[in-house]
Amino acid sequence: MGHWHGVRLGWLAGAIAALALAGSAAAAAPDPKLREEIMKMHEAHQDARRPYDEQRIAATDERNIARLKEIVARRGWPTLSMVGEEAASAAWLLVHQSARDPQFQLKVVALMEPLVARNEVNPQVYA
Repeated sequence: MGHWHGVRLGWLAGAIAALALAGSAAAAAPDPKLREEIMKMHEAHQDARRPYDEQRIAATDERNIARLKEIVARRGWPTLSMVGEEAASAAWLLVHQSARDPQFQLKVVALMEPLVARNEVNPQVYA
């Protein structure tokens, strides 16, 4: 019985390790270039607001939204498995805080809705 118990625990430990590895792999962005691009857009978004400069904010938001529209047209909404949690949330922040294009905001919300159910969008970001 001791041997069987040891085998079972060994299998369980291996399964737990495999799940942990799979979880860390899922957290890693499979498109690091897109992730990096979105994070740079987010950084520009933040920099445009320090110090507050309405013209700079408008120009940066316009540039970011134009690029996000290209990304969405080619690849769909940047999901958790595509770019990781941080960049996926940053992409939503760019859209959310750009009130200059409410039609795009509505389109993004519609794209995100089915992705929430598939755990490809953080439900807290979507809400």
